[in-house]
This record gives sequence, C-alpha cells and structure tokens, in this order.
Amino acid sequence: MRRAVGSFIFTHFVRMLSPCRTHCVRICASISVMMEAKARAADGLDAARALWDDTGLTEGMRDLVREVWTTNLERHEPEELGDSARTLGFLCYENLSARIERRIVGHPLEATRWGIDGLRVARPQGSLRVELASHNYYVMKAPMGAGLQPDWGSLVSWDVETQTRADIAMRNSRSLGGFIASAWGQDELFDHSLPQGAVDSFLFVWAGEIVSGLTAGWLTVPVLGDTPFAAVESLWRDDEGDVYKGARRPSPAGPNFDERESPTPALRLKPRDQGKPVGS
Repeated sequence: MRRAVGSFIFTHFVRMLSPCRTHCVRICASISVMMEAKARAADGLDAARALWDDTGLTEGMRDLVREVWTTNLERHEPEELGDSARTLGFLCYENLSARIERRIVGHPLEATRWGIDGLRVARPQGSLRVELASHNYYVMKAPMGAGLQPDWGSLVSWDVETQTRADIAMRNSRSLGGFIASAWGQDELFDHSLPQGAVDSFLFVWAGEIVSGLTAGWLTVPVLGDTPFAAVESLWRDDEGDVYKGARRPSPAGPNFDERESPTPALRLKPRDQGKPVGS
C-alpha cells in the first residue's frame, strides 16, 4: 500500500515538474537567441567602426562636428536674441547635415572634400543618409542635457522620434530575428518567425557641451523596445585642448544696422500735364 501511494506521489510530482522543465528550456532558448542577437549587433557595429577608422571617416566627421559646434556656440545669444537649447540644436543639425553632404559631393565653399571610395549621400524623406559599403548611416544629435556620457538606456524613445529613426530601429530588430530590447531586469522579446540577418543601418550620435565646447561621437544600433540601442561604440571623446579653433568669418565693418543714420528720401512733385483740366 505504501509503495503504491509512494509511486502515485512520485508520478504526480514528475507531472508537475514537466511544465516547469519545458518553461526552463524555453527561457534558456530565449536567452541563447538574445545573446546571439546582441553579439550580431556588436559584431556589425565593430565592422562599421573599423570601416570608419580605416577610410578616415571618423576623423573627418569628428573635425566637422567640432567646427559646427564651435561656430554655433560663438553665435549663440540666449540673452540678447532669445536663443535656446532648441535653436542651438536645430542649427547644429541643419548645418552639420548640409556640410556633410557638401563634403561628400564637393562644394566650392568647403575647403575639404572626403574622397572616400563608395561614399555617397541621400535624403530619403528629407533625412540625411550616408551610404558606405552597403551600410546606411543616419545622424542624430544627443539631447543637450545628456552631456558627453549619455544614458543609452533612456536616451530617446523611437515612439516620439522621426519616422525615419523609428524605421531604422524596426529594420534592425527584424534583422536581429525580431529582437525587442527590454528594460533592465526583464526578459528580451523575439518574433521567432523572423530569420536573422546582417545589421546594415546605424545611427551616428554626437553630443557637445556648451560650457567647455567639447564634443563626442558614437555609432549605435537602434532597435525597438524599452531600451533604444542594442549596441553602442565610441568614436571619439574630446579632451581639454581638442576644441576647434578655426577662423571665424570676419564681421562686417561699420556700425550696426540700428546705429546707421536713416537716409532722407528725395521727394519731388510730379509735374501736371498742362493739357489736362484740373480734377480730371
């Protein structure tokens, strides 16, 4: 009797453990896929970083970022003109995008042209896209409060970003087998029906400090989920003495506009036609 009861209890216990074992196997499989996805993102980013370094694009982008940032800091006038962090960021984004394009295709006002084989530029949906070796790179300035050490876990939310940037994150998540990054301490999510492929879309993120004038730049792999990036690689971070010291365009000579004398208009009466009666 005892043996029968013991056998029944053991059999029931094994049956109870079976779903747990299945769940554990699924968790282990998900962890394995997650680690593989992150490794693929990191490998793709390492290859992109090496390409930038080898072609000189890292150096060219760093020098241009420094120049654009310093120039806009010099003309930033919060008190006199009402400039804000938003106007500074917008100017920098527009200036940097325009000058990247000019340095790729060539422009008479640019002293430097990036003569990198296969380097091209496009503007899908109005957003700047740099193309090199079957990879696509987009540009984003980090929020002003991020400093030179951004919190990559909460830097941006693709839900409130431009459609182009949200599409980059979606494309990368699909390339990584449906990888969706989760918040710290939570399981990563996957759409296991999607095959894994190579990551080919990256976001170049740069930042600048207002007080010091220092800059920094990174290459990133945006993905969907609670954390916006699957991998981040530093390109450069300025130290004291790295601030761009290029020549600023000379200001126009003479008094300011509001200090100039108003010209006296020369007025004269139009002669009346002698053949016409008055009032006609």
